[in-house]
Amino acid sequence: MGFSSISFQNLTRGENVELKELLDIANEGYPDGYLSHYYDDGNLLDGHGDTLARFIVIEIIETYAPGESDREQLDTAITAIERAKKDTEGVIRALKRRKRPLKWAVGKATDGFSPGADRTGDPWWC
Repeated sequence: MGFSSISFQNLTRGENVELKELLDIANEGYPDGYLSHYYDDGNLLDGHGDTLARFIVIEIIETYAPGESDREQLDTAITAIERAKKDTEGVIRALKRRKRPLKWAVGKATDGFSPGADRTGDPWWC
């Protein structure tokens, strides 16, 4: 049963999406369906090997609110994962900023890289 069929059935029946259904929907979008290694009937399992998958399952379980409509549950899960994405992007930016002085120093020492040079098109320059 795909995402659209789960969502559509619940909306047309007036039922609320269950936690396991919500996790199954998310699992459809995760590589190799690996989220399912971390839940069973809406309960967190130990699983191992993919801490990002575990994190996503925990976020969805912790933000699930029984009684909310299908749309509200989906919106809440989307908001939680988008917030995590934003936080992760901040970490990536910080790591790239830290790498800038290292790239400049190595470049200057090896090929005369100038900090004032045009870096358009340089994939390593942020």
